[in-house]
Amino acid sequence: MASECNIGGPNDGEVEIEFLEDVVVRSTGDHIHSIVSTIYPSFETHLDDPSYFQDKAILVPTNEEFDATNDYILGLMKDEGKTYMSSNSLCEIELPDFF
Repeated sequence: MASECNIGGPNDGEVEIEFLEDVVVRSTGDHIHSIVSTIYPSFETHLDDPSYFQDKAILVPTNEEFDATNDYILGLMKDEGKTYMSSNSLCEIELPDFF
């Protein structure tokens, strides 16, 4: 069944949504740690298992919360990050072809 994501009534950019209790993570301390450890228990032991990350999601209200959660999760990963270079323009000088 397709949905147009219309909950009826005016939408001025803010809307209240009710969640079932079983999907709400309660926290009295570090809320990011509470969310991640609830959604992804034993995160560090499943890093090489792509199926562990399927069918799970973390919903946060703002981009700032997303960035903080993402930074926290990346900090849990023991592997050193990789930087991939890219370019949006072509090289204007001709380089020798070594291939």
